[in-house]
Amino acid sequence: MEKYTKTGLSVAFFLAVVGGLLVAAAGGAVAADVEIANDTVEVDTDTRSVYADLNNSEADSSTNATVWFYGVDEDGNETELGERNVTVDEGNESLVEREDLNATEYAEYRVVVEADNSSNMTASVGSIEKVAASGGGSSGGVGGTGLSIGAVAVIAVGAFLVFRGGDD
Repeated sequence: MEKYTKTGLSVAFFLAVVGGLLVAAAGGAVAADVEIANDTVEVDTDTRSVYADLNNSEADSSTNATVWFYGVDEDGNETELGERNVTVDEGNESLVEREDLNATEYAEYRVVVEADNSSNMTASVGSIEKVAASGGGSSGGVGGTGLSIGAVAVIAVGAFLVFRGGDD
């Protein structure tokens, strides 16, 4: 009977080990990524980029995140345009941008962010507009008069000569 007890204990031990491994595997599946942002942004020809701003200020360690960019056409069809994996250190934030936009083909872009299940990371989605280049002050001139420095110098010299010549 002692032989059967040892075999039974061996089987029980084996089942406990296998059961523990299954529970650990299930726990790993539960610790999968969670969606922390899923927003659509309208774009036009003045849009420079769409972005996900990842904030890891409340976490105690670095957090991994994945950002997907989708183009959405007029009919609502989506095309995956790219995926980026990012690690954001604790107490920091990271801006993940997509600058290669085609506003003619896609009037909207959808940005999806997933992060580690155990993280406290937050994310916001938005767009950045292009900044217009300035003309260098050509229309304003000196003091907003529209006159260049050269024109002001010519007028000043002319006025000097006129007033100087009137003293004779």
